[in-house]
Amino acid sequence: MYDFLRSHKLETGEHYGHHFHNYTLIRHRDRLIYKVDGKEYGTIDHPSILEEINKNEIN
Repeated sequence: MYDFLRSHKLETGEHYGHHFHNYTLIRHRDRLIYKVDGKEYGTIDHPSILEEINKNEIN
């Protein structure tokens, strides 16, 4: 995600680093969704990554 934000610009043509932004991570057992300013930028759904994250969950 960092590389994407570093290399892409806002619709106005400005770089992401010129303003504050809201970053959101939505965690489900079968995927992670990340958003910037309410816009979805990606999903992580690789089983081995999720297994590593989920094994540390406290019930």
